[in-house]
Amino acid sequence: MTVEPGDLVFTHFGLSGPAALRASHYVTVSLRDQPGALLRASIDVEPDCPFEQWVERFRRARDAHPKRRLRTELEDHLPERLAQFVLSEARVDGDTQLAHASLAQLEAVAHTLKHLELPITGTLPLEKATVTGGGVNVKEIDPKTMQSKRCAGLFFAGEVMDVHAHTGGYNITIAFSTGHTAGTEAAFYALANRERSPMYSTQGTDPVGPVP
Repeated sequence: MTVEPGDLVFTHFGLSGPAALRASHYVTVSLRDQPGALLRASIDVEPDCPFEQWVERFRRARDAHPKRRLRTELEDHLPERLAQFVLSEARVDGDTQLAHASLAQLEAVAHTLKHLELPITGTLPLEKATVTGGGVNVKEIDPKTMQSKRCAGLFFAGEVMDVHAHTGGYNITIAFSTGHTAGTEAAFYALANRERSPMYSTQGTDPVGPVP
């Protein structure tokens, strides 16, 4: 089980937001290694509110507004459609008045709020990706120069390597820093080896070929 804190967005196509983007990596790897695996997400709708506090909220609301419907009370804390979904998953009638709601029902709703389970069927296609995984194994790259350990004169940067980080600017920082290092070191490598390159004359100053 992997825990990913952060904001989560419920959309028309599924889950999005920073937490979903981070979790998508584990989904992709799991489905790659075990095609057809049954994956589920367990969502804590409000992490800062413990189970006991949710139950106490409902109890206080029952004392203050006994004729209020459970659905209406929950919609004070959640978007309407999410509140309806939580009640459906908890198997509690949202039209039940708080005065008639049993402790078991209130606890069922509170438990669902802390453990809202959804099936995971996959991730969006590559063209919808924010960050990609996969690429050249970093063990095959010299981290000081970004040069390949297997092929001299070959340098790597950014997402061509098998490296990715959390959303929030980290991936573009990786791209810029590795790009700067790879570009600088590639220039040094070219200067040090230009006399041996067939692209240069024996003097090592002018490219071979006609001058435009």
